[in-house]
Amino acid sequence: MLRLVPEIEQRGAGEQLVRIERREIFSIWSPLRFLMLAGVSLIVGAAAMWLAETPGETVHIIGIATVLLTSAICYGWATRRGSAEATVGEIVLLLGALLFSTAIAWIEIRYAVLGSRWSWHLLLLAAFHGATAYRFGSRAVMTVAIVSLAGWWGVERSGQFLSAGAFGAGGRLLAAAGSIAIWGLLDARLAAPSKFTPYFRGFAINLAFIGAICWIVSDEARWIGLAILIVLAAFAIVRARAGTRDEELFYAVVYGAIGLDALVLSEVQSEFATIWIALTSLVLVGFTVWFLSKRRSR
Repeated sequence: MLRLVPEIEQRGAGEQLVRIERREIFSIWSPLRFLMLAGVSLIVGAAAMWLAETPGETVHIIGIATVLLTSAICYGWATRRGSAEATVGEIVLLLGALLFSTAIAWIEIRYAVLGSRWSWHLLLLAAFHGATAYRFGSRAVMTVAIVSLAGWWGVERSGQFLSAGAFGAGGRLLAAAGSIAIWGLLDARLAAPSKFTPYFRGFAINLAFIGAICWIVSDEARWIGLAILIVLAAFAIVRARAGTRDEELFYAVVYGAIGLDALVLSEVQSEFATIWIALTSLVLVGFTVWFLSKRRSR
């Protein structure tokens, strides 16, 4: 293992740098961030279960009010700090956003405030969380906003992607990807340089790829889905070659392999062809992972 302790000591760079090089000082922020995120998940899950199992109307109202009050305390704490750049501030603000979403969702479930347009509460949450993310510069809360917007399009529906509802699911996914991409373009133009651009791009390209695969699986728009998949893959490969967007090359290969598998399974009723295309896809994905790891190690 290469050690630079002698060189650091000769240059008189300081005792702290020497201790860092000797691994006597190391950062605990990554495991601490993971533990705090796990704690947020447990708290939000417990709050949701508590509201679900709360008996009686009065007690249920008290439960919702308690969750909203806790969320308000988190927002108030973040407001006093002024930003969410630090890890702790980001986690507290994320907790407040998730608790607020939990309370609003249970209000809608319990009292059907919006009636048949119940899903619009997700759009309102997306707007609220988006404004909060811009106010505090919080990437985590922006992620919640993007997920809420995708949920408004109906992406949260399950069990329809590989069945008779694949065409509708693909349309919702592509619509969600388009709306997120438009938001990202506006963000990049109006708030340049924006810290949120990678998040918009990541969500949009993944949802678009999955939507195209859903259309490939369906009977109504199989070849349109294939065309969209090819265009997306070509776009991702061009971006990867032009810069450092290695993850987009990975998306292009993985989703392209899945789309090709889906097409073969839909069009060719042959066990040999199925096995061959599956093995080819695995080799292609494995080679891509190896190539990207070698490229990043340079």
